[in-house]
Amino acid sequence: MAMIPEFYDRITALRRNIKGLYREKRVKGYTVGTWAENRDCLWNIAGRTEIYADPFMWPKIWQANTGQIKNPDLIQPGWVLTVPPAGPKTSEEMKAERSYWRKKRAAEAQPESGSTAPASAGSSK
Repeated sequence: MAMIPEFYDRITALRRNIKGLYREKRVKGYTVGTWAENRDCLWNIAGRTEIYADPFMWPKIWQANTGQIKNPDLIQPGWVLTVPPAGPKTSEEMKAERSYWRKKRAAEAQPESGSTAPASAGSSK
């Protein structure tokens, strides 16, 4: 190799490029389709084989797109979402998911607590 410097330089450059690919985080984009055609929601997008193949990873997409997605239940067709690389959920993503579920349970329980209690059957004299 040392005898032919032009090949040595090319091989070291290729090696550097290959190492760079391993370090590079691959962030993809995904354009949201309509519910009627694509059944797109964060759960279904995360479940796609080309994305994560695991629907439980939907908080990763939500947290990567907080500038666009205010409510993870509502995404609009045509939005281009950033899809972070696959991997375990970060502590921030898990915290956001827990907060989401707490708020959702509280919203479902609120109509029940807002109703008036029935009047007592017995009268007190």
